[in-house]
Amino acid sequence: MADWQTMKADILEEVDKPNDGDLADRAIAAALRYLRSEHYWFNEGSFELYTINEVFEYPLPTDFVSLIDRPFITWDNDTSRRVLKDKTHEFTNDYRHYTWEFNGFSVTNQGTPAAFSIIPFSKDPQRSAMIVVPIPDQDDRVIDGRYVRDFGCPIVKYNGSTWGIFDPVNGTDTVPVTYTSPWFKEGYDLVKNRAIYYMYKRYYRDMEAAQASVLEYADHFNRLRVEHNRRSAVIETRGYL
Repeated sequence: MADWQTMKADILEEVDKPNDGDLADRAIAAALRYLRSEHYWFNEGSFELYTINEVFEYPLPTDFVSLIDRPFITWDNDTSRRVLKDKTHEFTNDYRHYTWEFNGFSVTNQGTPAAFSIIPFSKDPQRSAMIVVPIPDQDDRVIDGRYVRDFGCPIVKYNGSTWGIFDPVNGTDTVPVTYTSPWFKEGYDLVKNRAIYYMYKRYYRDMEAAQASVLEYADHFNRLRVEHNRRSAVIETRGYL
């Protein structure tokens, strides 16, 4: 798997600017941030959430970016399973607060969840959470799904005299030259050419070269999309008499 220093050297050689390492660093960081929400086979993840009686908010994985398809809920020892419906936060918020009177008692809308929305997690707005309705009335019903994973976007900072690239988690440690992720393996050409585009467009103001790098980027984008579709395709085998 390639790493940060490998891509940086590759970019500087291609743009023929060997002394512009700081610009290449910033361009790579920008490219990774731009691409993090793209869905490919190598950045898929899965999750399982277990319901808790009277709890409607469930934090999603720390590397969650977006859902892939709709999640499922399973109960009764896996004999019952259904798709959760995607709703707006306004819908789920109104629904979970809805109550009605029954035989003189105020009844809260509880039961087996049938719908969900995605919002920032109340205890940590940097994370996402799933709101489910009706509010669960039992423990250990299983909600599972697939999602696009964020492998981390190094943070660019300027200290008044120089630029630095820092750890995407704590924001204080300098990213090592050996920094890598699946983007540096499967998506190497995509990241590299997006970074080259930023070099020409943002720093060198060479729009002709920037346009050429966009075409190169698009070529790799299409190639990777074809490979993703091939790896994700459903293959059906039929028997014949």
